[in-house]
Amino acid sequence: MKLKHAVVYCSFFLASLIVLGLHASLILNTRFIADDYCSAYLGQRLGVLRYIWFWYLNWGGRYAAIGADMALAWVNPQQLGLVTLSILMVWAGSLAAIFYAVFVFFRSMERLLISFSLSFVTLYILITLLPNIPQSLYWYSAFRTHFLPVIVLCVHLAIYLFYRRARLQGLRHYLFVGAFGFCFSLFNAGFSEAFTLTQLSFWALVFLFEFFSQKEKQFRNFSFSLLCVAGSMIGILIMLSAPGNANRQDTYRQPESIFEIVSISVNGYGYFWSQILTSPERILALIGFFSLVIFVAVAYPKIAKISFSQIAVISFAGVGLSFVSFVPSAYGIAKILPDRGFPIPTFFLIFGLSIALFLLGNFLAGSFSKVKFLLASIGITCFFFSMFFSASTLIESRSIYTDYARTLDKIEMQISVHKAAGLDSIHIPKLNNWAGAFDPNENPKFWVTYCASKYYDIQVIGPAGEE
Repeated sequence: MKLKHAVVYCSFFLASLIVLGLHASLILNTRFIADDYCSAYLGQRLGVLRYIWFWYLNWGGRYAAIGADMALAWVNPQQLGLVTLSILMVWAGSLAAIFYAVFVFFRSMERLLISFSLSFVTLYILITLLPNIPQSLYWYSAFRTHFLPVIVLCVHLAIYLFYRRARLQGLRHYLFVGAFGFCFSLFNAGFSEAFTLTQLSFWALVFLFEFFSQKEKQFRNFSFSLLCVAGSMIGILIMLSAPGNANRQDTYRQPESIFEIVSISVNGYGYFWSQILTSPERILALIGFFSLVIFVAVAYPKIAKISFSQIAVISFAGVGLSFVSFVPSAYGIAKILPDRGFPIPTFFLIFGLSIALFLLGNFLAGSFSKVKFLLASIGITCFFFSMFFSASTLIESRSIYTDYARTLDKIEMQISVHKAAGLDSIHIPKLNNWAGAFDPNENPKFWVTYCASKYYDIQVIGPAGEE
């Protein structure tokens, strides 16, 4: 591997690592907020299966998301950050595995360096493009609904890519791996409606690609993707069949027509793009990321039979998949997908555009080869400016998270003292959580107050607040 290439990869890797390290430090200071108390209390009281069934009957069909809430029942608030951080490390590993499975024609050391560099840079991009990082990434109840299914999909995709290249023969292997793909998709379909429909569309496109792109049809490849489609469809049916959906729909206004659903979805997608294109920090990050993709594409051996029509189709697929995630929210509650749900469209958009750009860079490698280091230099400069903006913001906001953690830890110590003294209630100050969610107030019937009281097994009395 040439030294200049290694410098490019390491520059992007270190820049992204700095910001991701700052995110990790803030994640370790996260604690329970709002819904987390309800999930922790009910998970402890009911156990996994009864807890999933309780919500399925009373609120909605997100069976995988409710199952993931059991993490709150098994850890205390001080350990919550470690759970989120561990999941993110799995995500980084799965992304690196995806790139390692794709870049088979690089030498081993260069292949590893590229894989880990792209993994961390992709993590940086997917987080930086979010309009509400605290809710999407740090608040566990939102994280497990909108980030966790993306992470599980990456693990699923990494396994699929390695399986695709493995020399497995025999019906037994096909059945085993196919059953694995089906179960993985079925499980992952239960996190959120926005993700489930997008996952179904994704695996349908993979199936079409596998079916039409090979002269000699490999039964195992397109049968695997077909079973993933089947798992996603059954997951949708399970979610739609939940009796609790009726209670949830009574809480929100329903759209009046298909035209309103389309209008809400389009408006939401326009807002999604506006959050990206009006932020210098995000634009600079994208320029840096795409320059790295082109740099790798130019260095990669020439791929045969690339056409502009294929590149255009993949680009439109990425845009289309990201748009699909806005439809369920418009259909179910007549609202656009909330900011905390943007990890889903962001992932599929970046996934599609980066593949298209890689193919374009590889197709035009001859034209780019003379200027690839100039492009890399521009990309590194933009990426470092973006990193500086992100790091400055995270450093300035650190006290918000540390103060909240210290306040909640102090309250928990006071609760222990009150319970040991035989007292049945405790007055707490306003928590001012950083997610913009509700805090306990003076009304014992307010849902956050009620759940916090049940979780701590003592009546929590907060200051006057919204209900």
